[in-house]
Amino acid sequence: MAALKQIGIRQVVLSPGSRNAPMLISFPKDKDFELYSIVDERSAAFFALGLALQTKGAVVLNCTSGSAMLNYAPAVAETQGFGKHGKSPSAFAGNGL
Repeated sequence: MAALKQIGIRQVVLSPGSRNAPMLISFPKDKDFELYSIVDERSAAFFALGLALQTKGAVVLNCTSGSAMLNYAPAVAETQGFGKHGKSPSAFAGNGL
């Protein structure tokens, strides 16, 4: 979390589950992050894309597993080319442990 702060990331979209419970517990303890909890990973990714476009910054996506993370793919595909045209950085950070 300290690394995220160092590079200026403040928005975090969490899709709660058992495997990411440590992150779900840790993030709310740190008031520097703006948290959004969205159960459906596909919806969470498109919400994060909207945040990235609005804020012109990267957004952390956090889900429970590798297969859950696959639901981020359509939104991540939409980011292609955004950075080239100055609309938004085409960067997502996520984990699927």
